[in-house]
Amino acid sequence: MRGGIYSILFLFAVILVDTSSSDINERFSDKTYDDSVWTFSRNYRNENENEDDEIKRKAGQEEIDIKMPDVSPQKPDTYFCTAKKMPDEDAYIVGYEPHAKMQTAHHMLMFGCDDVDGKGSEGHWECNEMGGTCKGRVNKIMYAWAMDAPALSLPKNVGFHVGGSSRIKYIVLQVHYANVDKFKLHHGTDHSGVVLRLQSKKPKYFAGIYLVAAGGPPIPAKQKVFDMNMACQYTMGPEMHPFAFRVHTHKLGYVVTGYRVREGKWHLIGKGDPRRPQAFYHVDSEDSVLPGDKVAARCTYNSLKREETTYIGATRTDEMCNFYMMYWFDPAEGLSTDACAYTAFQSADYPAETDEPLTAERKMEMKRQLNDEVEDKHLRELTEVLNWPESNPQHKVGQIAGVAVQTTGDVVIFHRGDRKWDLNTFDQNNQLNPKLREAAIAQDPVWFLKKETGEVSRTWGKKKFHFPHGITIDDENNMWFTDVGMHQVFKYSEDGDKLLELGKRFVPGNDREHFCKPTDVAVEKDGSFFVSDGYCNSRVLKFSPKGKVVIIIDDHLLLTTPGFPLPRSFLIPHSLSLDHLGKLLYVADRENGRVLAFDSQSGNYREHYTGFGDKVFAISFSPLHGGVLYVINGQSPSQPSIYGSTLHLKTKKIIQEWLPKAEFTYPHDITCDQSGKVVYVSEITLPGRLWKFQERK
Repeated sequence: MRGGIYSILFLFAVILVDTSSSDINERFSDKTYDDSVWTFSRNYRNENENEDDEIKRKAGQEEIDIKMPDVSPQKPDTYFCTAKKMPDEDAYIVGYEPHAKMQTAHHMLMFGCDDVDGKGSEGHWECNEMGGTCKGRVNKIMYAWAMDAPALSLPKNVGFHVGGSSRIKYIVLQVHYANVDKFKLHHGTDHSGVVLRLQSKKPKYFAGIYLVAAGGPPIPAKQKVFDMNMACQYTMGPEMHPFAFRVHTHKLGYVVTGYRVREGKWHLIGKGDPRRPQAFYHVDSEDSVLPGDKVAARCTYNSLKREETTYIGATRTDEMCNFYMMYWFDPAEGLSTDACAYTAFQSADYPAETDEPLTAERKMEMKRQLNDEVEDKHLRELTEVLNWPESNPQHKVGQIAGVAVQTTGDVVIFHRGDRKWDLNTFDQNNQLNPKLREAAIAQDPVWFLKKETGEVSRTWGKKKFHFPHGITIDDENNMWFTDVGMHQVFKYSEDGDKLLELGKRFVPGNDREHFCKPTDVAVEKDGSFFVSDGYCNSRVLKFSPKGKVVIIIDDHLLLTTPGFPLPRSFLIPHSLSLDHLGKLLYVADRENGRVLAFDSQSGNYREHYTGFGDKVFAISFSPLHGGVLYVINGQSPSQPSIYGSTLHLKTKKIIQEWLPKAEFTYPHDITCDQSGKVVYVSEITLPGRLWKFQERK
């Protein structure tokens, strides 16, 4: 009989970690950790440059990117592992930033090991669900992810001790690929992974993960409610202070509940719905777990749609039952041990509300914790901010070709002065009109506007540009411009100092040294960047931070890409936007009326989106609500309506179409601030128009 042993198994992992002074009273946060932790992501890889793409250090802090090395699983329910050696010095993990999508990776686990076998140095190997990860005596669960759970940051003064004097010398990443159709049909590859955020300063408190998991009994078919109970006793060690919990089942589970039991009294640690993003959620109380206490949990299943018995196992048709408790403790009280004595409770011992699903209020509260999904329609509606910008009579603006937002939230526009694109602007060889080449724009085309009022605070750029098109601002407030008349791309400081110049002045071309009317730039966090070489060449190029071409996405690549949607070519790639977390590049394929998504590391095609009309002029990505794309379309004979769209990427649904009361005329660019809740649209009317929208509360 499959399953063999149906007695309840318990699995527990205690991970030791330290942190620095102060109290642990601050609430656990899964958003951003900014307590001297360097958050610079290193995503760029170029074998010809002497830079390490996986470990970057700065002032005793670092990030380590552990990811699958472009694997292509061919069998359903494949488990792949890859390993990364930890620093030789003591280091402390204070955050995890997942880079994966649930459509590709069913779940990910990270294990702390004292050793890995030879396969660990070969890039990746096939490993079992809970085995085949570590070689030595240490095999600790360090992290778990599923269902597009967001980044995780530990509380201040808590961290996982790795490297150096710790027993954790390697971190092994395990990824479960349940469905492999995209790899078999489209010959795709995957580099799902996790960025570890570390600090070198020893924290005051240690952290650990305590996992209780069940190995049975099997789940009968046609059961509306089936309980699987599990428990173990915490026999020795310091006082544990739970601050987060996570639950995990497969398709049949609908609620998992964990308790601390002391002297017959049951105290709730956490209750979760495994059908929701399987993140670590806050533990609301400050109650602790002492030696002698018991940790009990229950998974509740509904198997009414199953015709056969379901077993606990590693495949997508099996089930699982896991309750994770993340905690901190004071090492002055001693170190945690792996000691746990199995114990059991009768079903009647569990509180009556254990099987009850989460209330709607609790689900909404957990949504707010993650900022992952849209809670109700009003939260995702954009509305026009009236009377913005305020009048600037002393400034005369031309066609506003581009708009961008600084890290402060203030707005920068890139306009064309007294120049207008018409039939005489370029000749048949894409050469700029000689009169326009003779002198650059005499006015300042770069304007800085205050976010609150739209008042122009300063300007610069006169006699630097001939025909502005795109503007992008990176995380260091450097400004990137494309000039379609000069056929060039520029990088400037925010004060107007030129930092980089690409392309040959007034010389169109289609090789690695030339552009032909480039349209936009998108910048990675590591300084590498993409250019949409739009009007003539219809291609997208990726450059190293120093300006060396490393990837070209063009018609030749698209024609040979399995599964690429028709037409198999760009028709003016007009706008770019990056999802840094998901490692995706979005391209507005203007005349084809669609948005295309590519892997930002390999350039491989990933997805396409339509439904915006015949033309898509500009796009802007925001991680808000689990990932949205703001899209602005353009007028055509068959599509007279011009409007903006908000696309929810996870569901592929357009959740709102929006426009100002005065309506759009010639919208050309779109951007959003870092919150994702404020959106700006620029128009190439003459004079130009600028619109501000914000999310209705």
